[in-house]
Amino acid sequence: MRLRQDNVNDPDQIGKVLAAIEEAGATGDIDNRDARAAIEILRRLLERLDKLEARADRAERNLAAQQAMLDDRLLRLEHSRLFRILNGIVARLTAVRRAPVSEEDAAYARWFACKQAETPTRGEAISASNDWSRKPRLSILISVKDAGSLPKILESVGSQIYENWDLCIAANATNREEVSAAARDFEKLRGPGSCLVREFANDADVLNEFARLAAGEYLIVIDEPAILSPEALYFIVETLQSDPFDLLYSDEDAISPDGSHVRPLFKPDWSPTLLESRMYIGGVAAMRRAFLLERGHISDARSWLDGISQAAFELRLVRHIPRVLYHSLPEAHPRGRLARECGTGTMRADPMAVIVCSRTAGLLEKCLGSVRETSVDMTPEVIVVAHEESGVNAELRSVAQRYGAACHSFCGPFNFSAMNNLGAAAAQAPNLLFINDDVRATHPGWAEILARQLLRKEVGAAGAVLRYPSGTLQHAGIAVGIHDGVGHVGRHMRSSALWPWLFITREVSAVTGACLAVRKDVFQELGGFDTGFPTNYNDVDLCLRMRERGYKIINVAAPGLIHAECQTRQGIVRFHERFHFFERWGDVLRSPDLYYSTSLSPTEKIALDFDGKWVGNVPIGRASGI
Repeated sequence: MRLRQDNVNDPDQIGKVLAAIEEAGATGDIDNRDARAAIEILRRLLERLDKLEARADRAERNLAAQQAMLDDRLLRLEHSRLFRILNGIVARLTAVRRAPVSEEDAAYARWFACKQAETPTRGEAISASNDWSRKPRLSILISVKDAGSLPKILESVGSQIYENWDLCIAANATNREEVSAAARDFEKLRGPGSCLVREFANDADVLNEFARLAAGEYLIVIDEPAILSPEALYFIVETLQSDPFDLLYSDEDAISPDGSHVRPLFKPDWSPTLLESRMYIGGVAAMRRAFLLERGHISDARSWLDGISQAAFELRLVRHIPRVLYHSLPEAHPRGRLARECGTGTMRADPMAVIVCSRTAGLLEKCLGSVRETSVDMTPEVIVVAHEESGVNAELRSVAQRYGAACHSFCGPFNFSAMNNLGAAAAQAPNLLFINDDVRATHPGWAEILARQLLRKEVGAAGAVLRYPSGTLQHAGIAVGIHDGVGHVGRHMRSSALWPWLFITREVSAVTGACLAVRKDVFQELGGFDTGFPTNYNDVDLCLRMRERGYKIINVAAPGLIHAECQTRQGIVRFHERFHFFERWGDVLRSPDLYYSTSLSPTEKIALDFDGKWVGNVPIGRASGI
């Protein structure tokens, strides 16, 4: 008998081949070549079974995710009115006896208490730290402006669970005597040599000199007046066990005069573009001392935290602990700010080809008119893709001609991806700007702000802040792992104290295709929009593919862009698109967004997460992802 390996490519022959193998084995009529063929047949069968099992597993997880979202929607529909009524009753009843504190601060105080109850006790933390492989020396740096707050700061330092640290205090000429007295009292409790006091003229010198004088492997810089939570150093060193870093920062809040925790500041993971605009690292930072020594002298820093922020742009290992470890005292001074423009200097931005898909002459008229009035220098080339299912739309073509736009016809069923790809293929400019026909611009400068981001080679795409005609927010960046897998953070809100980064240029996971600027070479490199997403997810899919290749997605605080969403098409997400999207990006959607906070509810409305929807960094009941 002779077995041929190519038989395994014909499923109808597999049973016959296996029967022949069994018969040959029984009669002894099988040689080495037959045995090798049999082994190859079995190997390919196992591979096929593995692939079928993997596909079935993906399909099962995807269907479970869709079912969870459907259940969630039905529950919201069933209970929403009842909940609104109950919430209104509760709010009226509690308003009578509530102390004069804002609703947001009262909610945060309750949230903070819940989180404290979940934090390891001192005994549990000490027990866990006994197994740590790394227990580095830390040097805590404090630059004292107001010596009156120093006792509270020292008390918080002395109460730290992690105890392998020393303290460096910077004084000035006016408070040196008072600071020295407080340091002597501190050393009586902690032991001699535990506190180093030096007098400095400015904060830049503080950072440079203490980097040289301190004994710790890491410097813990505290912006006074503020206190550390007792677990602060513990969580910093815990991070080191699995995640080395050059710079680490945490979330923070403030303490009111009555001792309540108020004004939380939740932060994204490392976002250098945000740092260009705002010194968001905050009031406490841990930095590897050797890095500062290697970098050399820090100069021209308005504060030492500004100096650390300047140094941070040269770092690669930056970590964020999504925990509130720092509490500014009531007398705290305002944070410093940086004001640079994301590394673009004074270079002239390249022009963009505007691509508008439309079937409605009235909307196109308003859109093109506003673009021409506000950005003619940056958008000299305009391409209209006319959706003409029922023949030539003379009125639409007339509008395009009036504004000097090239017009290309698209006759098939509506497919946003295919239509935009058609427009992009006709464009001559080095950059592309996809814009919906229901978007209009009311202020100049927005196009150049977008185009300037594309000067940065690490940036693949840039989006813009969009508002509804009512003035509420429509888009300020898209986050993954929220809403139905992805969502517009802050949609229908005007602002949020819980997430103050909405209107600041920063990294995001994705931006909307309603106003999307992209380098043409990057767009071509990725093959454009995926036509498998004709209506939804095409913009997010493009951004996620860019991020896979190492490009950044930036949302800019461009002024005066109004989006009357879903004017030309109904905002309906079809099952096949959602299924395709989760099939491709399910693993990404199961993780929390790097540029959002797990302390906030995984919904488009920015609110504290009281319900524990984030478990193991995954939102319960939702198909999670990037």
